[in-house]
Amino acid sequence: MIRLLIADDEKMEREALADIVMRRFEHEVTVEMAENGRKAADTAVLWGADLILMDIEMPGMNGLDAARAVLEQRPECKVIFITAYSLFQYAHEAVHLGACDYLLKPVDPDETEAAIRRAIRQIEAGRRLAELAAEAPEQETDPAGEGESDRNALVMDHVRKYMEDNYMADLSLDSVSEILHISPAYLSAQFKKYQKMNFLDCLTELRINAAKELLADPFRSAAEVASMVGYEDASYFARAFKKRTGMTPTQYRKEAAKACGSSGAGSYRLYGAVCFFAAGEAAHPALCGEPAGGLPHQQGGKGLCRACGAAHGRPGEGAGLQRGGTGRRAERHPADAVRRG
Repeated sequence: MIRLLIADDEKMEREALADIVMRRFEHEVTVEMAENGRKAADTAVLWGADLILMDIEMPGMNGLDAARAVLEQRPECKVIFITAYSLFQYAHEAVHLGACDYLLKPVDPDETEAAIRRAIRQIEAGRRLAELAAEAPEQETDPAGEGESDRNALVMDHVRKYMEDNYMADLSLDSVSEILHISPAYLSAQFKKYQKMNFLDCLTELRINAAKELLADPFRSAAEVASMVGYEDASYFARAFKKRTGMTPTQYRKEAAKACGSSGAGSYRLYGAVCFFAAGEAAHPALCGEPAGGLPHQQGGKGLCRACGAAHGRPGEGAGLQRGGTGRRAERHPADAVRRG
């Protein structure tokens, strides 16, 4: 069972989150609640929480400070931050702390469930890796028989799975080898032997592939994408991205927009409550920043504002749910620790 702690100073918010969790994870989690940051930090450590749904804005000790206090003593604990403020500095610090997600109030039950399930996968992958530590390859000698070779291959398969679930965190040969109780050099050799690529190349590939998807959102800066996929230094991310793809993140975004535009007569999407138009022939995004037909961002439909609708020969009032919009939210990327808004 996963021990899940809900920390929010508003009683209604705590109860709403608890209701979502208990209805959708009835037989998977046990729940405790805390009404402030200090109690959240104490409860998480003493109770041994595996996962925390942590409000950021709480009186006294805020959620960021509470999470920092918990992670100093329980680094394996996962944190999903929840806040009413879509401020990048919050999101950036949350990612820096190792948060596995970041949700904006009022929380959507489906998004909350998806975030919790991602966190549970990370927790289970870490537990499995720790269990396999006892079966990890010996450092002094190479495998002597087929059975031991199969065991080592299994361990490295789980290392790969752990990387896929945690690439956005502060992941390294040192941190994984510490879990397995083997040296970084030996882990590196075994990983390359059984995965046919070295550890760092695998980690970079996972991060760059995730960054490609996140760069499709024109409202995210390259620095924001960098922090979301595990790079603290945006310049280093840009160099790694160009080495892997042959393009800078900005160039890749432009090429992706052109490819999208050439696939049809035109497309227009709504990110947050803002109009976004990508003309088919011109493949040129016009970001006017105006509301798309008055459609609330929570509804996530398609649309153009009146000005862009007129400029591109599209009816602005035909935006979103009013006429033919999908009304569906786009599924969030696992590294999407920053809500659009």
